[in-house]
Amino acid sequence: MALSGAEAVLEKYEELLDHYLPMTDEELGKKMPASYLPIEETKEGVQQKLQESQERLHQIESQTLAMSYHITQQLQAAYKNLIASIQGLPANFQQNIQLAYHNIEELHTYFTSAHSFKDLPNSILSQSQEKALKAQEYVDDILDYVLHNAPMSWLVGPFSPSPQKPDDVKPTKPDDPNKEDMKAAVPKESL
Repeated sequence: MALSGAEAVLEKYEELLDHYLPMTDEELGKKMPASYLPIEETKEGVQQKLQESQERLHQIESQTLAMSYHITQQLQAAYKNLIASIQGLPANFQQNIQLAYHNIEELHTYFTSAHSFKDLPNSILSQSQEKALKAQEYVDDILDYVLHNAPMSWLVGPFSPSPQKPDDVKPTKPDDPNKEDMKAAVPKESL
């Protein structure tokens, strides 16, 4: 009985030691589940994930800048064509489209020289959105004007029925030697 009492005290003593004293590396290795990694391995994993994330972010940034470059390039061409197409409209429409064209040209210049977002002025991204919305507004104004004020010279006809049906018309070549013969074959009533 004394032996069992001493064993109980020793067990209690070991229990208290285990509870209050830190574990040795060997004990830690035995008690730690396989899913726990040593701190160094965890730190390396976190650094690797961080590096992969930064590489992916750089790739997305490069793609975004390239897309912005191509979009502004296409907008420049579209607005240049629009400038040539609106020559007969009031001067304020022409001035607005010219302004929009120059704004797009400026944005294109920024995106051409930028290799990262850090290369762009701080305000350029917010300004680019504002300028794009303004350019769209100018086009909408022109469309609204043309819709409500379409000049008669822009309308395309014919508005009266043709005396001949399209099936009755036979194509002729200007240098066709039988052209005179074809005119003779057409009855005078239909001329």
